[in-house]
Amino acid sequence: MELQEAARHDIAQLVARYRALSSRERKEYNEAATRQGFILPLFRALGWNVDDPNEVKPEEQVSRGFVDFAFRIGGVAKFFLETKKIPEDLSDPRWARQAINVLNLEDPAERAMHDRMVVLVEEMLRLKREHAEAEAALEDRRHDLARAIERTDREIDRLVYQLYGLTEDEIAIVEGQSPQGQPA
Repeated sequence: MELQEAARHDIAQLVARYRALSSRERKEYNEAATRQGFILPLFRALGWNVDDPNEVKPEEQVSRGFVDFAFRIGGVAKFFLETKKIPEDLSDPRWARQAINVLNLEDPAERAMHDRMVVLVEEMLRLKREHAEAEAALEDRRHDLARAIERTDREIDRLVYQLYGLTEDEIAIVEGQSPQGQPA
């Protein structure tokens, strides 16, 4: 079996194992169990040597603390991973703020992206609050607010893609589309 097929097989098994968990079992997964049972096996399937701290370094120190993992190529951190337990609500704004905290704020470009991200997240929170109020009151402006939320969400996505240097193909994958030149 070629590497790509082996990766698909391993990931499909992880997904099947996750889907087989009952609601009660999912709630029992803490962060360490989630990391050990799903996250590290996923990155192993993707070809990362999760047992080599020169490639996948646990508890990497960053600007204001530590992240769970730094993924390195040639000794250079390419991205950071902060793990959460399975039942955690990943839409909680605390996690976005935590990700922002790993930026190198001494770098003017990263500082500018950080500042823009903070503005966008605050704007998104305000818009969602206003939208919920308008929806409850069936106000006409709820449609305008929904469009503003979509625009802000797209801008946050673009900033995140820029921050992590994603290619067009990687963006397509994140957005659930087929990469260019790949069959759907």
